[in-house]
Amino acid sequence: MYRHLASECPAHDQAEGGGDNPQWPEPPEPPEPPSWPPKPPGDEPRPRPPAHPGKPPGHPQHPPPHHSRPHIHNETIWQLISKSNYTKKFAEYVAEFEDLVTLLNSTVANYTVFVPTDRAFDNVEKHIHNKHPSKEKIKQALTYHITNEPFPIFKLLLSHTIPSALHSDQLGGPQRLRIGLGPHGFAVNFYSHIVAGNIFASNGVIHGVDNILIPPPDVEVILSLFPTQFSTFSLAAHLTNLKADLPAVTRGGTLFAPPNSAWERLPRKVNAFLFSPFGRKYLKALLQYHVVLNETLYSDAYYHPIAQEGEVQSLPKGQYHVDLPTLLEGKHLSIDISRFGGFINIVINGQSVVRVQDGIARNGVIQVVKNVLIPPRKPPADPVEAARREMEDIEIQHGIGEMTLEDFKSRFEGLLED
Repeated sequence: MYRHLASECPAHDQAEGGGDNPQWPEPPEPPEPPSWPPKPPGDEPRPRPPAHPGKPPGHPQHPPPHHSRPHIHNETIWQLISKSNYTKKFAEYVAEFEDLVTLLNSTVANYTVFVPTDRAFDNVEKHIHNKHPSKEKIKQALTYHITNEPFPIFKLLLSHTIPSALHSDQLGGPQRLRIGLGPHGFAVNFYSHIVAGNIFASNGVIHGVDNILIPPPDVEVILSLFPTQFSTFSLAAHLTNLKADLPAVTRGGTLFAPPNSAWERLPRKVNAFLFSPFGRKYLKALLQYHVVLNETLYSDAYYHPIAQEGEVQSLPKGQYHVDLPTLLEGKHLSIDISRFGGFINIVINGQSVVRVQDGIARNGVIQVVKNVLIPPRKPPADPVEAARREMEDIEIQHGIGEMTLEDFKSRFEGLLED
């Protein structure tokens, strides 16, 4: 697979045809803004760049020899970007910041840069018109395209999130990029796709992308962008004034966000009670149970409060367990993460699963859950009764049984605000 990917990248063509100036394939048209889960619209598959740009369609294509390896240019990332005919605009912006040029010319480490093509900038400029962001915002956006580690394609296959060079005070660590493999290839933060990968330089690797990577907004803003999915949660947060319970300054956080479909799975009587004036306290406690402050749990990384500033714990392969304290005082969420290669499964309280992982936000991460999370009942002293209740909870989670309103209310005894 590695040789196959290398044979399709422009760097490999240079190895066969010679020359110092890397030729980037013409990128496809950028997709429209995504839906949730974000995905590029349209049923037509994204056209793949030709293995040998510039050759006529009828020209015979010859596979690389078995011993071929990716060609590594003797030039730095900055030298390759600045001379390419497809990345002139990105290079113009980077050239305004001497420290970024120095970084991309440095050979003390290997970097990864997701470089938007000129067409990606053209698409943005058509919409912003005369609006010009500040130099500080521009530099933040440029830095967000850079990682301080090498991530060739084969390494991206095993990654769900990777750290960018942009440090976030609201996270207490680097802002991350979300990596996913879908029907249209590799997607970065759901909406930007790699159109030319594995362009190796002397100090790292370049991946050409078809959309500019914008540093993500806050969790609240992201939810508001998908009203068809999170309108019920947003309404509940508004009715309970949940924002007033959040401290002014936090160091990251994790929101286990139930979409509208999760609320629809609740029994009708429970839903009606929650959104009535009589159930307002229960609704607030229920939302608090979905919020974790100062601990940001991605599917493959964990920013926790006892870590030093900027220290990130990478989650090990195999099984990982952590209990996260929620905004509902005295209640934790039991999280089990299973990692096998590029496959990751997240289970909450042994029952509910995360449907969409790692919604990157400026002040934390969004994990979209399948079901509304409800605190478990207090375990009875009788082990037989405890087993029976556990079986009932499993049946309720799978839609076999139905929770009564009395059972729902009993789970919040001693947890409600006066």
